[in-house]
Order: sequence, then C-alpha cells, then structure tokens
Amino acid sequence: EWGIYKNLVWRLDTDGVLTISGTGKMAVNTGLIWDSGMPWGPYIDKISSVVICEGVTSVGLFAFAMCGGIKSVTLPEDRRGSVWQLRI
Repeated sequence: EWGIYKNLVWRLDTDGVLTISGTGKMAVNTGLIWDSGMPWGPYIDKISSVVICEGVTSVGLFAFAMCGGIKSVTLPEDRRGSVWQLRI
C-alpha cells in the first residue's frame, strides 16, 4: 500500500515497514490516527516498524497512535539529535 499525505509520500511494504518520505513537516494532527486523516490508519495492525527518510523534518504527535506493533523507528540521519515526540 502507498499514498500521498499532503507533502509526504508513505509506503507500507509486505514486511510491515512504513516508510515516510518527502520534504518538510508532516501536517499536525491532534486527534487519534483514525479521525485525523492519517492514510495508514486502516493498516495499523500491519505496521511493525517506521522509517522516516531524510527531508522529513517532523511528524504529527499522534501519527502512529494505536500502532502497538511498532518495534522500531528509524529517524533521518540529518535530524538525529533533534527532539522527536511520537505516541505509539
């Protein structure tokens, strides 16, 4: 599965890796995943890891809420050392 979310592209592969690429900030979402427009909401039970690619400067606080199967999150090399807040 894949799609475009505002200025970012997301892809969920068959291994459960959700990759987010593009440039800039993810649109801020204040609600939970299924009512905030996150397009990967229907697949939350399949997501096992998240990869944020270089160029993505931030993600919404609840972008991965209710994705309880996430075992790892990989941040872009150019953003390591920055403060990231994710609710899983």
